[in-house]
Amino acid sequence: MLNSALPVSALVAGLFAPLSASAQTQIGQIFNPEGPAPLFGPGALVGSVDNPPNGTSAGAIEAIAADPGNAKILYAGAVNGGIWKSVDGGATWTALTDQKSSLSIASLSLDPTDATHKTVIAGNGNTSNGGFASGSLFSTPANFGGVQNGILYSTDAGATFTRLGASTFARQSVTDVQARGSTILAATFEPRVIETGASFFTGGFFRSTDGGKTFVQGATGLPPGPITSLVGDPANPNTFYAAVTASSGATLGQTGVYKSSDGGASWTAVFTAAQSGGTITSGAQTTIKLTAGPNGTVAAGVVNIGQGQITGLFYSSTNGASWTQLDTPAVNGGMQAPVNLALAIDPKNRNVVYVSGDNRRLKCPRHRQGQRRRRQRQPDYSVGR
Repeated sequence: MLNSALPVSALVAGLFAPLSASAQTQIGQIFNPEGPAPLFGPGALVGSVDNPPNGTSAGAIEAIAADPGNAKILYAGAVNGGIWKSVDGGATWTALTDQKSSLSIASLSLDPTDATHKTVIAGNGNTSNGGFASGSLFSTPANFGGVQNGILYSTDAGATFTRLGASTFARQSVTDVQARGSTILAATFEPRVIETGASFFTGGFFRSTDGGKTFVQGATGLPPGPITSLVGDPANPNTFYAAVTASSGATLGQTGVYKSSDGGASWTAVFTAAQSGGTITSGAQTTIKLTAGPNGTVAAGVVNIGQGQITGLFYSSTNGASWTQLDTPAVNGGMQAPVNLALAIDPKNRNVVYVSGDNRRLKCPRHRQGQRRRRQRQPDYSVGR
């Protein structure tokens, strides 16, 4: 057995060392690549958008986090490619988790209470279009992505990672995760299909107050059910917003947004079917994607799972106390929401909301690669792009 602790040069020298004074045997003459790498081949097979007929594809990016103290330091989580880091503003990237048991990254964020900006936290989960967006694939475990085994936690800017909650989050996609010192909040959401063909959703809210050693599911005021989005107020480390959805048809109308002002210990409803303009009903499965911005702003995108599209966009400038319904951008013509749907509020202009999605069904080549619309909140609610 080779000693993996030896440097590469020592291993190579050992492989080709003479076995005796009169004979020399060579072994391991062919080396095959192992681990994640860009795919190369026909675009129809590898999903490449490079020059046809062949190209490369490195996989989808599910989450991005930026160091607030250094604009050149970025982190990215790929759906099946692990966590990557750039220290030159995205010009080059280094893989951080190639040796971990799972490369399926569903969420990624930095702890804003860490003044050194070195605390990185990520959740494992199957959120690629190959599985998460197509519920029928979940009847066959072989179609899953990497192992769903918890949270990766680093306090040295990604140099090393510790796994947290491996048993707690087994077979669950941690779609959002937030760290605030020793308090860690996690949201899980998973579509499932049983043998009869019926679908249902699993997941919930989890909280740890001991740095991830133990997690407790559920919280005061928060209804049981999968959590499709969990975000924190960038200006207040104790304020969070969570989006709850239904596990089955019996609770379809419970989709809503809840707010916590005490670090996730207790929650209060701030957005329900009553404020949804008819986009949340008891007759369809809906989920919500959230984002929080400066000066108490929050945006919520309601998604109709059956249609695979965003059906309502809502904005609050009062920490969720009141909401305004905005025009719904046509960014999911490809029926790939909520996977290919993202929201953001401009950190320097709270009146600008960004919404991205996938319009692959449109004929325009530019739209096949996705579409982003910018929403400028003005009296006439004009849309620019």
